[in-house]
Amino acid sequence: MVNISHGLKMEFWTAPGEGGRAVALKMFRLPLLVSDKDAVLQEMRDIGEVGHYNLLSYAGTTMYDGLPSIVMPWVPGHNLRAHLQTSVSVSQKLTLLRQIASGLLHLHSIDIVHGGLTGWNIFVTEDGEAILTNFGLMPILYRRVGSSEILETYDEDCRWADPVLWFGFTDGQARPPETSATDVYAFGRVVYQIMTNADPFHGLWDHLGELRSLLEKYTPATFRPPRPLKRLAVNDIWELAESCWEVDHSKRPRMQVIMSKLLALPSLYSVPRTGYRSHQRVRMPY
Repeated sequence: MVNISHGLKMEFWTAPGEGGRAVALKMFRLPLLVSDKDAVLQEMRDIGEVGHYNLLSYAGTTMYDGLPSIVMPWVPGHNLRAHLQTSVSVSQKLTLLRQIASGLLHLHSIDIVHGGLTGWNIFVTEDGEAILTNFGLMPILYRRVGSSEILETYDEDCRWADPVLWFGFTDGQARPPETSATDVYAFGRVVYQIMTNADPFHGLWDHLGELRSLLEKYTPATFRPPRPLKRLAVNDIWELAESCWEVDHSKRPRMQVIMSKLLALPSLYSVPRTGYRSHQRVRMPY
């Protein structure tokens, strides 16, 4: 196997699969009780059977080196963060947003919360198609992390995640679950990232110590990236992002509404291929 990346929460490897086609292995490094590992794998297995053009389904789950892991098809391309460092037109950016919204909308339509939507967990294929990865996995794992450890566990994901999930918790405090509304919040941060070519809060912190200092200036209700100084290329896109960050979750738009707004943008922007597929019977779109 070849190591692709090694982070605080996961390791990413690639290896030859059946028929000579490469597969990817993601190993999750969050601490789990031994008695919990079988339950975690079963929950992962149930979610991974989802099929849609903008979702990367899981081919299987396993325990590898003592860590819960998922096996996926290997897809040539880049994560969203790396993709945005290339030349991406406004039209292409809107297509990416529609594709991401399409995948998220499908998850919500079958009562699955992504729970970890970030620039790391959105993959862009060599054909320029956005695919969501790790959907449904992080809520399974975060439920098993102590409240006082949740900020360290989220780490860089705080740039995208709703602060109600990780801000200011101490031992014994109940933490709210990830929901479709917290997914919408993260989608608003993805809108910001794609339209500005920068991570949310870019330049304001580089490590956890700096984040802790920064949080002293905020509450969960006010923690949001500053409005870009440069006018964004698409009218009303900042307003769409801000609507996703409403403090009252009931006031946040549902993904169906967001999708309708994205599709209503000028016709010169291409509409993505969307639809459903079975991970067993329909050819992968990459």
